[in-house]
Amino acid sequence: MRCSRAILLTTLMLTAALAGCMSDDTSELDASISELEQSNIELNENLVTAQTENAQLQSALDQSVQDYSDLQVSLAAAETNAIDLQSQLDAMTESRDSLVIALDGADEFADEILAVMDSMNETMATLYDALVENATLAQQWQIEAQSSAADLRYAVLMDATLYNVNLYGADLRHSYLDSANMRNSILINADLTNADLRDTELSGAQMTGAKTGSISPYGNCPSSLPTGYRCVDGSTDSGTLLRSLMGPGADLSDSTFHNFQETTLNLEGANMQGGDFYNLNMNGANMVNADLSGSGLENVNLYNSDLTGADLTGVIWINVMCPGGGNSDDNGNTCENDL
Repeated sequence: MRCSRAILLTTLMLTAALAGCMSDDTSELDASISELEQSNIELNENLVTAQTENAQLQSALDQSVQDYSDLQVSLAAAETNAIDLQSQLDAMTESRDSLVIALDGADEFADEILAVMDSMNETMATLYDALVENATLAQQWQIEAQSSAADLRYAVLMDATLYNVNLYGADLRHSYLDSANMRNSILINADLTNADLRDTELSGAQMTGAKTGSISPYGNCPSSLPTGYRCVDGSTDSGTLLRSLMGPGADLSDSTFHNFQETTLNLEGANMQGGDFYNLNMNGANMVNADLSGSGLENVNLYNSDLTGADLTGVIWINVMCPGGGNSDDNGNTCENDL
């Protein structure tokens, strides 16, 4: 702008000098100067306008540069995110492929499991058939054993050596077995009612189900007994002697038990159906899973006895001290609610 003014003044000075040389009339010169000044004003205004517009354009350019820079940053971030997403996609694709492979293997394994299960089912069916067959055979053998059981009623076998002899289901009622050696013999389900067993050796004998509720009461008890068994002596009020071999699994059904003191008896699984129990101290007896159905108990002490799982159907309770400490007469004539 300063340069433009210098040029204008130089022009005016030259014009003035020329004018002085040519004439004293300066009106035209003044008019020209006025026009030049007006032009200069307009030029200045245009220059200011141009400068303003230039500043605006520069500001817009700077904003565009900033926007471009921001876009570059955003683009870089987007490219980074795209790389991360591609990496995740690749990892997921790899995992998917691994799962597909694993599923293929699982299908094969499942097929193998199903094949094994089918084989097991066939084996189980075979075993079940064999079990049914064995049960049938066992029943037949039992019938045969019962039909062929030795009939030794009233047999005189005093001092006999019957060690390890199989007398399964034998009928030994009223037999004379005093002083016999019957150690380790098989007496399962044998009937020893009124058998004379004084001084008989019975250690190790198998006596599950043997009927021993009423053996001969005369003379001594057996000299030895299987584990858990006792020789128990009692008597009726009229003085009739009573003797029994009481132990786990014994058959004491339909027998009479009067007036004895035997605590902590082991009668687990014993059959005492229809038994007559009178005036007894059986404190602490083990009668787990015993069968007392239809039996009568009067004046019996069962305190602290264990009747878990015992069959008490139809039991008559008269003045019985219950396992829990109460009296049957005070509990609705039963001990079933005080075990």
